[in-house]
Amino acid sequence: MRIENEDVQFRGEVPGVFAEEVHNLSGGSMQTRHVHESVELYFLLEGERYYFVGQDTYHLCPKMAILINSDTIHKTSNCRQGQRYRRFLMQLDMGRLKPALSALGYPAEDLGTRFAGPAQFADGEWEQVCQTIRRIEETFAIGGTYAKARVWTLTLLLIGAFLDARMNTAASIGPLRREAGVEAEAFARVHEIAVYLQNNCARSLDLDSLAARYFVSRSYLTRIFRKTTGFTVTEYRTYCRIAQAKTLLTATDADITEIAARVGFGNITYFERVFRQNVSLTPMQYRRQHRSAQSGVFAGAAKE
Repeated sequence: MRIENEDVQFRGEVPGVFAEEVHNLSGGSMQTRHVHESVELYFLLEGERYYFVGQDTYHLCPKMAILINSDTIHKTSNCRQGQRYRRFLMQLDMGRLKPALSALGYPAEDLGTRFAGPAQFADGEWEQVCQTIRRIEETFAIGGTYAKARVWTLTLLLIGAFLDARMNTAASIGPLRREAGVEAEAFARVHEIAVYLQNNCARSLDLDSLAARYFVSRSYLTRIFRKTTGFTVTEYRTYCRIAQAKTLLTATDADITEIAARVGFGNITYFERVFRQNVSLTPMQYRRQHRSAQSGVFAGAAKE
């Protein structure tokens, strides 16, 4: 998802890894939400950013990185209007990288779940991270058959550095809650509303009642929620419903009609249309695809 005035300094891709470095001299925010199937690893090299992930907002500063799990809504925005920033990110295909990660003893199966969130690096650790990023970019520039293996090796080093930093700082860096300032108060309110919508996504939505529940006006609620998340309240509820439906499709044998009703869609035709708009697959196609993938994993494990 592009941000206005971004200057792409570097971009490269090999199977399993996409990498990109971007500079922005005037600040900017993602205009809409952003979701993808890969795990994202984002390093902030200069400046400050607010990062909304799922239902929480984090304040990122230089020498920090954040891991975002697959299928998780996220959006970056300015801390201060017009502030420049520089970032490096990687999109990681865990299906391709899992064997290499497992061979090194990393928790590849649930990496994005267990280690999602921000990490702070010490000075020496950060220097190593920046050196590794430069080597990744240099390797992509060389290209050829050499690039894939080398990029994978360097990517694994970067993941390992992040995991070490994440384990050391997980307890000390949390999402914004009740810090001083109008914006932090808004982030806290959005967090409360997002959690409520996640837990009650199957219920019918009345914006006036929701606003009254949190002692704010309807216009204020809709404005801060859209600004922070990139979603309208209704769109976010739909995202939560689809996320819940995906879980039910892969974890249960419930039929499509039952799943549609359980997540709040009274009309199965409407459910199938919304699901396809968000996932690019019908519910049945999604179930078959992910059941097939799981069967492949189990079959591989049985052979070992």
